[in-house]
Amino acid sequence: MPFSPVTKFEVADDCIYLTVRVWEMTNHTDSKGYFILTKHHEIAFRFDDISSQSLDDFIADNIFDTLRFSTVEHYERDSVFTVDLDSVMGSDLCGTFTAQTGLVTSVTPYTPN
Repeated sequence: MPFSPVTKFEVADDCIYLTVRVWEMTNHTDSKGYFILTKHHEIAFRFDDISSQSLDDFIADNIFDTLRFSTVEHYERDSVFTVDLDSVMGSDLCGTFTAQTGLVTSVTPYTPN
């Protein structure tokens, strides 16, 4: 998921809401030489029972380089999983948190302008 814009980021009580824009990058290029992007969507997540977080410098108006989840083995061992938010805008705008549950609340087609 390279370079995905964050469209919503909210920390409320014991949960985190996160929405990002994603797409598929094809191996085809347009007349200017740019890769053609297809299947544009906004994906909304909700993470509950946050047990730790390091998000002080993370901003909602961000662009992800990587959205990474810890392994199934980590969850089976500790009953929590870790989410790493890596920003293309600088390492000081990255963050991480640990949650007990998470779900995809919506996947909505998106038409870029």
